[in-house]
Order: sequence, then C-alpha cells, then structure tokens
Amino acid sequence: MISKIGIFAITALALTSLPAGAFTSDMVLTYAESPGATNSSLPDTSIFTFNGYSNGTHITNAVWTGVGTYSQIYVINANQYGGANGTPYSVESAKAGLGGNPTATLTLNTSVAYFGLWWSAGDPNNFLSFYSGNNLVASFNTTNLFNALPSTYLGNPTPGYKGLDNTEKFAFLNFYGLDGTTFDKIVLSDPSTLSGFESDNHTVRDAAFGQDPNDVGTTLPGIPVEEIINNNGSQTIVTNTAQIQTSVPEPGTIALLGLAGALVLGRRLRRS
Repeated sequence: MISKIGIFAITALALTSLPAGAFTSDMVLTYAESPGATNSSLPDTSIFTFNGYSNGTHITNAVWTGVGTYSQIYVINANQYGGANGTPYSVESAKAGLGGNPTATLTLNTSVAYFGLWWSAGDPNNFLSFYSGNNLVASFNTTNLFNALPSTYLGNPTPGYKGLDNTEKFAFLNFYGLDGTTFDKIVLSDPSTLSGFESDNHTVRDAAFGQDPNDVGTTLPGIPVEEIINNNGSQTIVTNTAQIQTSVPEPGTIALLGLAGALVLGRRLRRS
C-alpha cells in the first residue's frame, strides 16, 4: 500500500511531466459555516464588505485595497434578500442596474487558493467562475448547492429581516483550491432578468487550507457539495459527497512535496 506521502510525491512527479500548455486544477465547494453565519471561520483572511457605498451605487473599477479590482459592482442597502447583519451588499443581475452585461469580475493582484462569500436569496441562475490567467479553473452554479443545503438555511437570518424570503436559502460558501490549485480572477454572474445574484462579505486568502499555521486539522471544514477537477480543459464534476476529496496533506507532507518538486527540478537543471 502506498503511503499518503508517496501518493503526493508521485503527483508532484506526474505534474512536472505534463506537456507544455497543459492545465490541471482541482476545486471543492463546501458550506462550512452554520446556518445564520455570514462570515468565514477560516483564519487570516481579507474581507470586502461593500459597507462604504451608499444605496443604489453603481461603480466601475471598484478597488479592494491590497487585494484586487472589481470591473463593476452594484450596491444596495440591506433588505429581505441580502445584506449581512443589516449592512449594504452587492447584486449582480441585469435587473439590479448592471445593464446588458450582468457580470462582475474580480481581478486579483496575486493568485489565491481560497474564496468565500455570503450568498443570499439563492437561485439556480447564480454562477461563479474561477480563472488562472486565461484558463478556466472551475465554474459553479447554485443549483447543486440549493439541493444540498438543508431546510435550516431557508430564510434571511439577519436582524431586521429574520425569517423573510423563507423560500430561498442563505449560506456562507467556501471555495478551496486543492493540490496546488490557485486562481487570480473570479466572475460573478446572473444571466436571468428575473432574479439577482446577491452576495456580501467577499473573502480571500493566499494560502491553501492546511498551509496556514492557524488552520486546524487536515480535512476541509464543513460538508462538501461539489468538486470540479480540470484535466487539460476536460472538467469532471463530482457531486457524490462520499467521493469528493476533502483531505489535505499534513504540514510535514507539504514540506516533503515541495522537496520532491525541488529535487526533480534540480535533476533537470543538471542535465541541461
């Protein structure tokens, strides 16, 4: 039986032998936060709350200081459909003021391995797409999540609006890059004119789960909903929770994985 360390070392060797231009990635969507939670429990993150904007503000090139820039955002005051803890939130939809191009693209200053957001009033027309350069890492819509979340997530949980919109679900979502997967662009969209993509408390972290000294455990927190594995442009979508990869290498394993990659690179340099 191959040890866990052996498996990850073999993975490192395999990746170094991929043909030029090949692109692989692995992302898992989980809902790690309890019903009513509007923030991530992950340590050492950066958060964008939209709280500095007034109601009905449509902004292009909105800067998230030190993190990145949104192509456009449309911000409205809290209501039954969103606004964490009664504060303003962002909406992506044609109906909500973004015109004929109902998307908001967040271009990050550096690549990251984690993104989270408080997703509210969820419906099947919400899409999140992650890119590394021009390569699509993974694209998620909320249909699978809507079906996976139990009824305890129904209805707005925030003060002043608690219990309203009780036919739609509200949850803080976590998107983790695994096996070295990172991304530097996120596109939020809702192509329907009958709904909106309401979200708040956008959250990022450079380090993958298990690579931050304050992370606890070696298994992704929460219940897995969907995994998307990209192998040179061919995407596999896994929704069976028993089959979704949720383990990450322990810190010692990560160090050995890096060492294995360095040894391979060193051998190649000596041969050149």
